[in-house]
Amino acid sequence: MKIKLIKIFFLLVTFCVLPSSASATLEVNNVSGTIADGQNITISGAAFGSSGPSTEIFDDFEGGVAGDIVPLTSPKVGTWTGYNSLVPNQPKYDSTAHSGAGSFRSFDGNTHYTLSMIKTFDPATEGFVSFWVKLPAGTYFPGNTGDTAGSYPTNSAWKMTWFMDTPIGGGVANDDWTVPTWIGSGPAISGNDQPATFWLDNDWWSFSNWVRVSYWMKAGVNQIVDNGNIWFQGLNEGVIQKTYTKNDIPLFNTISRGTSKDTDYHWRQLNIPGWMDTSYSGPNVRPVYDDIYVATGANAQARVEIGNAATYAASTNLTISTVNSWSDAAVNATIRQGSFTDGQSAYVYVFDKDGNVNASGFPVTFGSAVGDVIAPSAPAGLSVL
Repeated sequence: MKIKLIKIFFLLVTFCVLPSSASATLEVNNVSGTIADGQNITISGAAFGSSGPSTEIFDDFEGGVAGDIVPLTSPKVGTWTGYNSLVPNQPKYDSTAHSGAGSFRSFDGNTHYTLSMIKTFDPATEGFVSFWVKLPAGTYFPGNTGDTAGSYPTNSAWKMTWFMDTPIGGGVANDDWTVPTWIGSGPAISGNDQPATFWLDNDWWSFSNWVRVSYWMKAGVNQIVDNGNIWFQGLNEGVIQKTYTKNDIPLFNTISRGTSKDTDYHWRQLNIPGWMDTSYSGPNVRPVYDDIYVATGANAQARVEIGNAATYAASTNLTISTVNSWSDAAVNATIRQGSFTDGQSAYVYVFDKDGNVNASGFPVTFGSAVGDVIAPSAPAGLSVL
């Protein structure tokens, strides 16, 4: 009898001590702080992962005057590295804004120059990029030979972003991806030295609304042999959100676009925008960008977003909050309000490094404090009868 009791005790101890084989589900249990631009919030929950993203840039282009040059110190997080060195002009502030009062103008139709903000970073095989883009009222899509508002060009016209290794000069780069790019037949994800093109439809684009483009790229362990991952999201504000994935090709290759091709297979630079057709883009072409977010390296996909629907997939307005600290059970982040207005209901989402997200958003209201409510002081001057 004593031996049986010892065996039972041993089994109970083993059952309680050994970790469960079932993985935890990512969930958000509480949010505390004020839901307003520039305010810090703490998000509590489970299975966020041990580490968050390395944020390279967040820039909402506030603090400048329309027509002035955007300084490299413009971002709220990080700094830009430089401008497009192939042209003498620099990006300028524009008054057509997604958030706040400013954005940046990315093309000079009078001089036919593409005006790029450039960010270099430590060698990486993973990156996450998000930005809002718009064609101001009455202006045209780049490369529009007919100068007709609301129509697409038939020629290769616009690399919205250009993710690359160090450029080799003359507007050419190795190990590059243009995300997305308009190449005449429609929008796609491609590159100058990529053997494959990932075609997209244009349901997510708008000639009148602000559009958010977000994407995540991660190379395989062996960058030129193992298949990588591409996740792309196009969001027409207030209308539709569409996502696309591709995981059947390596994201690096041995194709060389010049003598300086290296063999360590990493990305080191992002240009926003990458390029616009200068032959047919005239004074009525001036796309603007706003609320640019860039993270690179391991965990680049981990992030905090706030949406306008109770599930992430149903949201047609989204804004990314920049992370200050991250642990498996708590994240501290700074609110970036985007185009949300005070009094508007919204929902908080946390993504881990693998793209898992809480199934139901945590409800909040912009302009209001949530969580950690302080009880009122006990009333004074009362007596018991």
